[in-house]
Amino acid sequence: MCLAKAYIRSKADDPETTLAMENVAMVEVDGDQIRVRSLFGDAKVVRGRIASIDFSENRLVLESVDA
Repeated sequence: MCLAKAYIRSKADDPETTLAMENVAMVEVDGDQIRVRSLFGDAKVVRGRIASIDFSENRLVLESVDA
């Protein structure tokens, strides 16, 4: 099973990303709050927006407004 990896970047024009979580099984969006939860129950909340989702690469990029 291939689950997604979530990455965070600080600005829209910034190509640098930081790995935030592996084995992402769920993403919930509530306004500017994005909660990612792993297959193992770990959770992380990021204030920002979803910048991109690449299903073929199992990659989720979040753009944080707190970074």
